[in-house]
Formats: sequence, C-alpha cells, structure tokens
Amino acid sequence: NTAVVFSAATYRIDENVAGGVALIPVVRLGNLQNTFSVTASTTLWGTAVPNVDYTPISETLVFGPTVQTQFLAVPLLNNPNMFIDATVTLQLSAPVNAILTTPSSATLTIASVYSSPGQVSFSETNYIVSDTSGQAAITINRVNGTSGSVAVNMATSDGSGVAGLNYGAVNTNIFFADGEFTKTVSVPVFALASAPAAATVNLTLSHPQFGLALGSPSAALLTIENNF
Repeated sequence: NTAVVFSAATYRIDENVAGGVALIPVVRLGNLQNTFSVTASTTLWGTAVPNVDYTPISETLVFGPTVQTQFLAVPLLNNPNMFIDATVTLQLSAPVNAILTTPSSATLTIASVYSSPGQVSFSETNYIVSDTSGQAAITINRVNGTSGSVAVNMATSDGSGVAGLNYGAVNTNIFFADGEFTKTVSVPVFALASAPAAATVNLTLSHPQFGLALGSPSAALLTIENNF
C-alpha cells in the first residue's frame, strides 16, 4: 500500500520569505512503484486572513513511480500590517491510488517580521555635515523586526579625516529596547581653518547581539565640509 502525509504537523515560515512562497512538503510512505495523486489545500481555519496574509490554494499533486516528495506552494503576501504571527490550516484530501495517514492536516505559521529581532543598518550611505556644526547626527535604523532587546557596535575610523583633528573618535555599543526601531549617535566634528575642503570618516556597524543581524548599509561615510 501507499500512504501520503505532510512531512510534519507544523511549519513556520517568515512572511517575507525569499520568493514569497511557503513550500510545504507532502511525502509518500510505503510502495514506491505506483502512480497516485492527492489534493493539498489551504483552508479557512486559522488566524491568517486569506488574500491579505496569504493566497488560498488547492492543488492536485501527482506522484509518479519512485517520486517521494511533492510540494504545496502557498503564496505569502508579506502584509506590512501583520504585527503578530498568523496561522493557516493545511489539508490533504481525495487521494487516488493511495491512502491518507497522520498527519493529513498541518498548521502553517506565518511569522510576522515584527516577531523577530530584526536587522540594523545606517539610514544613509553618506552623511554630510559642516565642520562648524559641532557634531554629526548618525541615524541607525532597525527593520524587519523589533522583538526583544538587542545591541550593535558602531565605530568610526579615519578616511581622509584624522581622529582628534577633524572629528572625535566614536566606538560605542548601541542598545535597542523591545519595540525600538531607531537610534541616533553623535560624532563630534571640529572646525579648522587649515583643513581641506572636505574630510571623510568611515562609519561601521559590527557585532550585532541577541539575535540582531546586520542589514545594508552596515558601512557608511561621513563627509565633513570645511566652511572657512
């Protein structure tokens, strides 16, 4: 005999998964030589909203001889207003030349991007400030999740500008509280009559902690313009 099941009773897929599709394995058990089919579908049971969080689908999967796995492809819609995880119940039905066994139903959890620690990046690739302004405000954004308290290091290094002459060196850990999505770090800048028309400073994010990941850009340039 041939049986057909979902490969697991539960699945968890990020709502912004690459390709926008949750691939759910459906597998054959037993006899490998026959051809059979089964219908795999999403249902209306669950907390996810059809055509808002995902696109409903019902597909007949055909297994030829020796084929052990087919996939139900559930389109995910990356709803920007889905602030918590949502679920979809999946169902196998109408097998032909096979029987259903457990699990013939499964739960797909669509993981909200807000339920992850997120990614951190500079708000710009190039910050420009006058040397008479006293400081440059560097904005660092946390995206694709704001769950939990996280941290990242930001450091300056010399470009054409020299620490202690054109700017004050910064090497600091930046902490984001749960739900917090933006921080500003000040880099002191110094006015020099003899400075070149512009001096540059390298900015780097590194060592993300507590599940946080680096996004892009994780490196940026600060340009200090001489107004003398």
